[in-house]
Order: sequence, then structure tokens, then C-alpha cells
Amino acid sequence: GSIFETEQAGDVGQVRPDLTRRIAVSASASKFTLAPLSATTPAVIAAVFAATDDAVLRQSPAEQEWSLLEIVGHLIVSDRPAFEDRIMAILNGERPLARFDAQAANADRDFRAESVDELLGELRASRQRAAGFVGELDPTIYMRIILI
Repeated sequence: GSIFETEQAGDVGQVRPDLTRRIAVSASASKFTLAPLSATTPAVIAAVFAATDDAVLRQSPAEQEWSLLEIVGHLIVSDRPAFEDRIMAILNGERPLARFDAQAANADRDFRAESVDELLGELRASRQRAAGFVGELDPTIYMRIILI
């Protein structure tokens, strides 16, 4: 069955011991890769933005597609509801998970009109908070998150 079905069956280790071992290894590594990755993403984006013309950052590549600044804005407005809140919902056993509407989240702000430096600062703060959130999680809970 699927990962979800084996988790629902109650004893993943008995049903799929090979899967349990892979998940356990992945789970223990996740905390140590996700937190630093989350914290370093803004520096990578800042380096790309520094080498990119301001007009390009603000321009949508096509109708109904986001500009680079809108993508950064999406990361800012979605970190908590689409990432942290969902992890907490999984840990609390909530099902189904609440939907996250990325278009609606971005609709409240005009990211293309905002300062690049201010957006990058906001992203940096958001990602540092997210990295702290992940860093404080008990590694044993990763298995529950991965299995969902």
C-alpha cells in the first residue's frame, strides 16, 4: 500500500521495515538539512538579485505568472501558514490539512512595487524564524511528518 495506508494501518515497521529504516535515516537528517537550507535561501536569492537588473526582478515573464519579486513575496507570506502551521497540524493529528491558497496570499500586497532590500530583509527574518522553528522540533516527530 501507500505510505499513508501503512501509517494508517498502525505499525509501519511491521508492514514495511525497509521503508521504516529509510524514513528514520531521512528523518534524522531532515532537521539538520532543512533548518540551514531555510536560513541560507535568502543569501542565495540576494546574490542572484544583485546580478539581475531591477526591471527584470519586477517583470512578470508572462500573463498570470509571478515576477521574481512576487516569488520572494510568496515565500514570505507562505512560510508560516504553508509550512509551520501545517507541521503543527500534522503533529496535532489534524486531518485533512487546511488548504493554502498561494494566489490569495500574494493578492494582499504588490510585491513588484516594494523595495528589493526590504523584501530580502523580510525574507531573511522569515526564514530565520522558520529555521529556528525546525531546529526546535524533536527529531522523532519527523517520522510522523514524513509519513503523512
